[in-house]
Amino acid sequence: MMAPVRNSLSGLLFGAAAALGSLALGGAWLQLTSFSTGRSNDTSHQVLSDTAIRNEIAVVVAQATAPTLGQNPALVQQVVAAGAATGEGSDLLAGVIAEAHAHLIGESTKPVFITAEQMVPLVGNQLAATVAPAGIAVPTVGAMSTTRQILNWLVPISGAAATLLLFAGFATRPNRAEQLRALSMLMLGTALMLVIFGFILPALILPLFSDDPWAAILPGMARDTLGRLMLAAACIGLGGVACYAAAAATRRRDRWSQPIRTRYTEQRRWS
Repeated sequence: MMAPVRNSLSGLLFGAAAALGSLALGGAWLQLTSFSTGRSNDTSHQVLSDTAIRNEIAVVVAQATAPTLGQNPALVQQVVAAGAATGEGSDLLAGVIAEAHAHLIGESTKPVFITAEQMVPLVGNQLAATVAPAGIAVPTVGAMSTTRQILNWLVPISGAAATLLLFAGFATRPNRAEQLRALSMLMLGTALMLVIFGFILPALILPLFSDDPWAAILPGMARDTLGRLMLAAACIGLGGVACYAAAAATRRRDRWSQPIRTRYTEQRRWS
């Protein structure tokens, strides 16, 4: 196979591998950060920084405990909302947030409850221990559930296809410039997909499909990892730019050296 044709084929294979690989990596980040209910416990403080979610919990607890406590529901609601905003309150409600998150993304259909043991410290009154568990109405958002299901097959299939295309690209014996160019495309694509899948999709797009306050769970989880996301995207993106510059420099060196190699071959042929 002639070198120009071989390089064109390897470039095509590497380009497809980079596109699928970056898609798989971006989707994997989204799975691990915003669609992993195991992380809900760790991000409850960020989720409960949302006033609407705190108020949802406060209303449920106030309605359940105010008659037993003999207090004004509005006053109880204020106390609970203030308590939920503290570190102790977020630790106490971490399990509730995890259950609500699972229900929101369609991973669970079990009802979400706040138990009497959780209500007592929230209202600051031991009388709440006699109150029955209070249910919380958390919807399943179709767009979030569908996205979770798509990711379950998109990530492994894209990753496997990218790996196969990568090996196929190397099988064409590409030159060094093509290899560096492929790596730059993969890194730049990954940086872009991390931003799209890691923040834009969970924090800005998916919440648009529901006006329920609990839909703010995903933006809260996305914000919790935003710093690490931007650092990772910046580092990978800079690596991609460096690889692209190295590929361009390699191509320039090859062009300058090509006439010399050609003359040398011609001299040997005539001799």
